[in-house]
Amino acid sequence: MRRTPRRFVHLLDDLGQSELAGDLAEEFSAGRSRGWLRWQVGAGIIAALCNTIRRHPYLTLRAVAVGWTTWILVEGFGRLPFFLRPEFPEWVREAPFFWPAWDAAAFLLSGWVVARLHRQTRFPLVLVTMLSMELVWALFLGRYTYDLLTHPAPVSPLLEQRLMFHSVIPYTVPLLVLNSVIPLLLPLLVVAGGRLAGTLGPQLEE
Repeated sequence: MRRTPRRFVHLLDDLGQSELAGDLAEEFSAGRSRGWLRWQVGAGIIAALCNTIRRHPYLTLRAVAVGWTTWILVEGFGRLPFFLRPEFPEWVREAPFFWPAWDAAAFLLSGWVVARLHRQTRFPLVLVTMLSMELVWALFLGRYTYDLLTHPAPVSPLLEQRLMFHSVIPYTVPLLVLNSVIPLLLPLLVVAGGRLAGTLGPQLEE
């Protein structure tokens, strides 16, 4: 008898879909494929999130607003000139992974704050907040990638200089990976921040 992967069971339990998790476990043990299981789990996640948004529209909007506000404040504290921000030493600011680490901390803290303020709806609202950030981040990075490919000079002068003397492939591909693929993974840290706030239970506030 095959056992359903624990990550799927825990995910559905956190979303209040324990009954669905049990049904899927029975079907999977009876011979269903892993592809079928992933499809059903994905459908269950979408259904759970839609149910949460429908039942708790105010809490959903509040969670998304809190997550974005926290992210903006943390980002502004480190980057924007009109914030009272610490003066980092130049060797810190010039470190290659300093600002990606700062971005990661902003997403992590956003998830933690959302989870702390929505104790009984932690996982669904943290997940909705993460998806909203992922969507906006993807749109922004898509626009950036388009500008980079069509107008490299104003977007990345260094890339334009290299394109004048070298092939486009060796420099464009790594740049697109660093500026598009990796940043798309950062909003996933919202969920990690939510888990740091405590166990993400399936209960829903009324």
